[in-house]
Amino acid sequence: MMMFRRSICLMPLVLLAGLVSCKSVQDVAGVTGWTGDTSRNALDWAGTYRGVLPCASCPGIETVIHLNSDHTYRIETTYQDEGPDVFSETGRFEWNKQGNRITLMGVDVSFAPVSYAVGENHIRQLDKEGSVITGALADKYVLPKVSDIEEKYWKLIELEGNTLSYDAHWHKEPHLVFRSFDQRVLGSSGCNSFFGSYALKEGRQVVFSALGATKMACGGHSIEKALFELLDGLLDYEVVDDQLVLNKAGKQLARFELVWLY
Repeated sequence: MMMFRRSICLMPLVLLAGLVSCKSVQDVAGVTGWTGDTSRNALDWAGTYRGVLPCASCPGIETVIHLNSDHTYRIETTYQDEGPDVFSETGRFEWNKQGNRITLMGVDVSFAPVSYAVGENHIRQLDKEGSVITGALADKYVLPKVSDIEEKYWKLIELEGNTLSYDAHWHKEPHLVFRSFDQRVLGSSGCNSFFGSYALKEGRQVVFSALGATKMACGGHSIEKALFELLDGLLDYEVVDDQLVLNKAGKQLARFELVWLY
């Protein structure tokens, strides 16, 4: 039977009168509380994390985990080379007493792991016993934090001051997606699908480049022309209440709304 010990502060009695406090060291089981800095209270942990986790039966599992400040989560997984299906779960997560690990509540362990260690701009998947995975593949279990605009579906709802509503001529609703693992932007103008590259800059700026599109006839589709002209060069961006706003020189050019597809 494994025993856990707490540290004991040993010092001559003459010093005890001047002792202010003596912190106990946490044990593995988390019996004692930690009063110093923790991942929970010292890190900006809320956000989106993405990576490709090892898979026994496929090349990898594309995993996106959204951790919200209200302690709710959303996890999306895609098995590479096994079709385009995206599996998703939502719920609440809990912190351990040490404030350095979280558990996704309500997730079936056959669907996805449930425990993660929280670090600076990353989370690390733990094994079924809640221990850190070691060995040659250890680094593969780390999910880096991505920008708050990446790995999300942004539906275009306003362009150049004009509110958009569904058009029967649209083949798809206008939208865009920032794909973090290869810095590609993908989307639809409502007529043609488009693709290109993007880079995030300091000061919440994004620069678009090498934009291309399919060549379907759009019948003078005015939204497409304006959208493609917008997605060219450097823009400022901000995210407010699940909406993405693109600005240039202080002028709002477009507004997008976050949509969960699964």
